[in-house]
Amino acid sequence: MNQFMAGSPSFRQMVEERYLSPSYNPEELAKCQPGTLGYAYYRHMHDNNFTPDWFSAVKPVDDWNYSKLRVLQTHDIWHVLTGHNTSMVGEMGLHAFYNAQMPAAWHTMILATGFLHTVIAGQTQNVPLIEAVKRGWENGRAARPYTPFTGRKCGSGLCKKYAMRTTFARPLPFTTLTRPNRAI
Repeated sequence: MNQFMAGSPSFRQMVEERYLSPSYNPEELAKCQPGTLGYAYYRHMHDNNFTPDWFSAVKPVDDWNYSKLRVLQTHDIWHVLTGHNTSMVGEMGLHAFYNAQMPAAWHTMILATGFLHTVIAGQTQNVPLIEAVKRGWENGRAARPYTPFTGRKCGSGLCKKYAMRTTFARPLPFTTLTRPNRAI
């Protein structure tokens, strides 16, 4: 993480400030128009019976735990943005995307665990797993940096760190990152 912080002044600032986004209200997101990030995120959370604050046990007591908490706060939003579902294969595709955007040993460890799982459980998910990881990695390398820590890099400089909050009502551009992976 220190290497990533050294290369990203905005990330370093976010860590130093310990900014935590407010909790998302699923009932409010349900009011967003279909086709927007807010509505897609609401459907993702509702359809999977997820709650927005499932990670509340993580406390930002140091840089590592703060960074971990920010990833967890936005994890399911990234499922929506990248099109990777919540199956084991989808999770591995998302971690490949993460690793391409913000290299970290723990993303690589999670990916290694996914590949080990296919060896133990049988080879039925081997090809879909490789395809999801490849797609996640390629899309992560091709996408503009949009980390869960800093907000989106835009033409006028770094957008406000609160940018995710204001983009829930915008149309969701499915073609910007990837096509959804097929269900396994």
